[in-house]
Amino acid sequence: MKKEKPAAKPKKACIQQYNYRHQLVPIKKIPVKEAVEMLRSAGIDVQEEEAEEIMEFLYILTQITIKEFFSYH
Repeated sequence: MKKEKPAAKPKKACIQQYNYRHQLVPIKKIPVKEAVEMLRSAGIDVQEEEAEEIMEFLYILTQITIKEFFSYH
């Protein structure tokens, strides 16, 4: 029986390569410890580093959504 290799953690550089920050609305960031508590209360058990990566992704997604919603094509 083969042992499964643990999944490689995505690197922050993957998120940072989509550098939309210069054209998006700034969003107030939630402290990492508060994000960990919020995720845990939702049933997602994460370490601070993982919570930081999740929140970074959510910030980018939120900023893109706001930009798309308010842009006039």
